[in-house]
Amino acid sequence: MPAAATPRDREAARLIVAGADAGARRTGMDRRLFLQSASGMALTLGVLNLVGCSNDQRSGPTPPSRTTSSTSSTSTSRPAGAFEVPDPEDGPACAEALAGDEFIFDVHTHHVVPDGPWRENAQRIADMIAGLVPAGCLEADPFRCLDRTAYLNDMFLASDTTVSMLSDVPNSGPLDAPVPWEEKRETRRLAEALGAPGAGRVLLHDVIAPNFGDLAMR
Repeated sequence: MPAAATPRDREAARLIVAGADAGARRTGMDRRLFLQSASGMALTLGVLNLVGCSNDQRSGPTPPSRTTSSTSSTSTSRPAGAFEVPDPEDGPACAEALAGDEFIFDVHTHHVVPDGPWRENAQRIADMIAGLVPAGCLEADPFRCLDRTAYLNDMFLASDTTVSMLSDVPNSGPLDAPVPWEEKRETRRLAEALGAPGAGRVLLHDVIAPNFGDLAMR
């Protein structure tokens, strides 16, 4: 599990939410859409400049008049870089500065099959995965927020990922695998059916364990 948030982490989150509230209101956008846009990225990078370059480790930085500036009045005694970002409320400038056509390969990704037998047969794995359910999940079965549909949405609609590697989760076979091999193949097939013709956007990774199973079955 990740380490607990530090005071500086919490201050960064507070500044981002406050900046998104103000920016969305002034530009007439929904806050979620603002954060998902290039403007939201510019805001976040500006806050990271501010928080990361503050010398005050205890109380966090004091925001300047605009937390989104590429420079701030706070500084650090250690050499460091900074993000050059435009005003987050200038959408076209943010898009020009931050948008691009880079190839983005997400090399270690997962989803689960909520109805699989693994939930009964691999309780420790199920407990571990339960801790990864997004805090805002509203599904009656929380594992639905980690299923194939959620995966494809997160990879290819809610992010700029070009190609993802759908990775295995530790298991000893289909009966305790959160996403068995055939289910991974179905995810790849669905991604190809939904996407434009051409090279596939989901690659598959599986564990090879030659020391398991019946040799006669190989």
